[in-house]
Amino acid sequence: MRFPTVSILVAAIGWAGTVVAAPPGPPSSLRVNDVVHPVGTSADVWFGWHGNDPDPDEIQSAYQILVSSSAEKLAAGEGDVWDSGKVRSRMQNHVSAGGSTLESDRAYHWKVRTWDKDGGEGPWSEPASFTTGLLGNDGWAGSHWIKRDSKNADDHTRYRKAVELPDKPVTRATVYVS
Repeated sequence: MRFPTVSILVAAIGWAGTVVAAPPGPPSSLRVNDVVHPVGTSADVWFGWHGNDPDPDEIQSAYQILVSSSAEKLAAGEGDVWDSGKVRSRMQNHVSAGGSTLESDRAYHWKVRTWDKDGGEGPWSEPASFTTGLLGNDGWAGSHWIKRDSKNADDHTRYRKAVELPDKPVTRATVYVS
């Protein structure tokens, strides 16, 4: 009679100690070139994020990055600028956008998802964005250079300009200062 009781007790303790592996949570703290939502990046961008896995001692085994030209395309899961596909790698920082062609003075939207060592696929991160700067000399065409006429070190250069806007809402305005 003692043997079945001990067997049931051992089985119950073993079952209670079993940990069910949960998939990773969505990555957070998305960065481009170590900056959150940077403006004026070069064409050479690299991505970074923090993994969020509820399992102790878990590691990332793969990732996928989508980069889109609009927030709407990204929300639809379309990486029209770059889709890394599933990349088997533990890297979470300095991940290059290998081969993507970025345009000058453009806003891009991106997100990432990860897999854990057991193959559990996590959800997509919240979307993030970055904007490229002027990537070539073409962007400076038509620019008006501002300089002071005085050689006095105490004089400051100031620039003020009133701008007439059309009867349309402004969706984006960028001023480049060099």
